[in-house]
Amino acid sequence: MYDSTLFIYVTFARGLFDSKPKLIGRGVNFHSPNPVNGKNEEFDRSVFFQHLRSLHNDDLGQIIISIPNASQLVSVNETNARKIEQLITWAESGSGPGIKEIYIYAKNLYPTHF
Repeated sequence: MYDSTLFIYVTFARGLFDSKPKLIGRGVNFHSPNPVNGKNEEFDRSVFFQHLRSLHNDDLGQIIISIPNASQLVSVNETNARKIEQLITWAESGSGPGIKEIYIYAKNLYPTHF
């Protein structure tokens, strides 16, 4: 009983740590491309957030600095989770560009990840 429980836990934990993307320009991304139906691409908010959370700090920083005015509103000294929260809060506010615009910037930088 103990061996099977330990095996399941180790297998689950290994999957958590093995699935981080590489740094910019350092190899192939582990995510498969999003399905595209002609010019209409389906936007899934929860999947988008999961992909943002899986990014390395440097990659998330690249997305933030590519979006006009975002780097002024997202703190550099925060965790990735807090940066994402600040970015999305700003994007969805009246002065932000909207979440789909953030998605477009992220997809342009990392087309195989988003």
